[in-house]
Amino acid sequence: MTEHELSTLLRERLADPPPARVTAADAIRTGRRQTTRLRAVVAGAGALAVAAVATLGGSGVVGRGDDPGPVAQERPAPVLRTGPLDQVMEAVATDALTPYVGALGEPRWSVNDVLGRPVGVGDPAAQVFLLDYRPAGTPQVNLTVGGFAEEDRENYPFEGACAAGLARGTLADCDETTLEDGSLLTVSVGPISQIGGDSPRLLTLAEVEGRDPSTFAWSRVVSVDSADEVSTRASEYVRGADVGTADWQVPVSVLRELALDPSLLAAEVAHEPMPLFTGE
Repeated sequence: MTEHELSTLLRERLADPPPARVTAADAIRTGRRQTTRLRAVVAGAGALAVAAVATLGGSGVVGRGDDPGPVAQERPAPVLRTGPLDQVMEAVATDALTPYVGALGEPRWSVNDVLGRPVGVGDPAAQVFLLDYRPAGTPQVNLTVGGFAEEDRENYPFEGACAAGLARGTLADCDETTLEDGSLLTVSVGPISQIGGDSPRLLTLAEVEGRDPSTFAWSRVVSVDSADEVSTRASEYVRGADVGTADWQVPVSVLRELALDPSLLAAEVAHEPMPLFTGE
């Protein structure tokens, strides 16, 4: 599996890459090794993660710049798209990201079951969908959608990933908020060892201090773990000597709206429970 996105998708929780093919729910999940592995399984390759904040305007999340606060109430509601999930994801990503990074180019897909094994888009076992783009305007953007089982909430704590990542030094900033319907929204920023590969590694802030910026990337991930057992991750991976100079192209507000898109949160995906990992 690749979505620092649902290797990490179900959140850096069940998820990070992202695709950097790291899906940050992924590494950030709870500080436990079993939770980290969980994300890796779910997200596929490494989602680094992070998920988002319902009220970004006052959260102080690093790398946000002058991004506006929560979407205005008068803004029209997103169109609820129907059809095969891969087509829906491509359409949603194109509409949201193209204005900021230009033509997305050909998509790279990773579709896996709960154990990270590749399956077809229409396979009933398909649980994690990772859509990865490498547009010219930014090194990498990706979108992940995955399912998890109700019992996973007890076996793998969803809250606390931010605190764990910040304590380990793998995140420069992170914030998580529980929405009115019980969904968890998280936003995180942290360094990873590479972008464009299948096995990115989470780095600590100490490891990248003074390092050649061409040898690592910054990941910014907005994730949602919904009350309906669906996880989404919208991520961007860019270069920068430090988090303050990271060349972000996509506003956090746009990543947030993408992760909260109702067409994605209503996705029909498998909900097999994550296997319990114990030991090292």
